[in-house]
Amino acid sequence: MHIPRYDKAAEYRRRAAEARAAAQQISLREARAQLRRMAEHYEALAKAEEHEARKVAPIQRPKPEA
Repeated sequence: MHIPRYDKAAEYRRRAAEARAAAQQISLREARAQLRRMAEHYEALAKAEEHEARKVAPIQRPKPEA
C-alpha cells in the first residue's frame, strides 16, 4: 500500500535534516572565522608588547674589562 502523505512527510523530514546540517556547517565556519580573528588580534597584541619591551629594555652591552 503506497501512501503519498507519508512520502511527502519523509521528504520534508529529509529536507529538514539537510537544513539542520547546513545550519551546523554555517555556524562552524562562523565560529572558526571568529577564532581566527581572535588569534590574529592576540598575535598583534603580542607583537606590540614585544615592540614596546624592546623600546624600554636596557640595551645589553658587554662591560669593559678592567
